[in-house]
Amino acid sequence: YLSGLETAVETPRENCTCGTSRMSRYLHYRLPAFAGVPHPPIPGRSLIPPAASRVEIFVQPVRAQDFVNGTAPPLRSRQAAAAVHPAWPRVKQEADLRPDRDRHATRLRNRLRAVSTRAMRRQRVDHIIRVWGLRLVVIGAVLGLAWFTVASLSPWPVPTTLRHLAASKDCDTARAMELAPARRGEPGYWSWLDADHDGMACERWPALAGGRTGQG
Repeated sequence: YLSGLETAVETPRENCTCGTSRMSRYLHYRLPAFAGVPHPPIPGRSLIPPAASRVEIFVQPVRAQDFVNGTAPPLRSRQAAAAVHPAWPRVKQEADLRPDRDRHATRLRNRLRAVSTRAMRRQRVDHIIRVWGLRLVVIGAVLGLAWFTVASLSPWPVPTTLRHLAASKDCDTARAMELAPARRGEPGYWSWLDADHDGMACERWPALAGGRTGQG
């Protein structure tokens, strides 16, 4: 029975007799002596330790750089991989741990994104509440002050006072508010609505020629 791998050496391409021109370097293995007869090296072949009950040789072309990069074909045992190249167990271990690292990095990135999203949403809501809340406070303060002023200084009730303020635009608005014609001192009377200064705003004009009635 074969006792396993004896040595592993790198053979340059020019010394390789496997006929594959795409590979630059091959791993070369020398079989242990059997019955006193040394075996020649097999270029481009990797020998896997056989099972205890029988002798089995597994051959496959490999490159030394593939074991460093972690792109070599899978071997049948970790001991055989360690015998082929010393860096293979470390590369294999890092390859086994890489999915866990990727999952941890993904969870951490999602957690940071969620925290950042919640913080930005909270900042946006706080900004809206702060800006619009301040505007509503200012508007409410102005309306409250105006209401207090109208209620305290006007001789009429607040609804009548508001109609009086709206009638200051023109006579049509005064008539729409049912405050025209209005005498001096009554709600709906404004000096600029009294065109003839007779103390009555938006009064009807006397009848004109042709039966038409003038209006202020």
